[in-house]
Amino acid sequence: MLKLPPIKILIAMTTLAVIFAGCRTAEPTIIGQWEPSASSPASRSLTITSNSIEIEAKAMGQSITLSGDLKAEKNRLTISNLSLPPDIQQAAASSGTNLDLTQTINATFSFKNPNEVVISGSPLVEGAYKRKGTTEK
Repeated sequence: MLKLPPIKILIAMTTLAVIFAGCRTAEPTIIGQWEPSASSPASRSLTITSNSIEIEAKAMGQSITLSGDLKAEKNRLTISNLSLPPDIQQAAASSGTNLDLTQTINATFSFKNPNEVVISGSPLVEGAYKRKGTTEK
């Protein structure tokens, strides 16, 4: 005859199974607000949603924000339809400057940890970033 273990052992085993199942690490997500990992006179911050990106570039006390469409798959970013704020577009057009932002930008990213990412492949977005609001080094 099969002898079943006491109920306390069954409860403990079930609890451990649930804990271990919940401890699997989830893949970090690129979605969020990212700021440069290191400070420099010229920097870029990124705001990434599931289908769009805003790139804020800062230099010499000035800042400019580009926005565009984003497709993120695995460790690849595809940025398209970039645009500048309307006032900058108008200023460029009136000065005869041709701002060609129609090219698709491809980049790759890898996580150092869930709050730090390195992006490469395009000078527009490449660099090391940390998730905004984190203090990890």
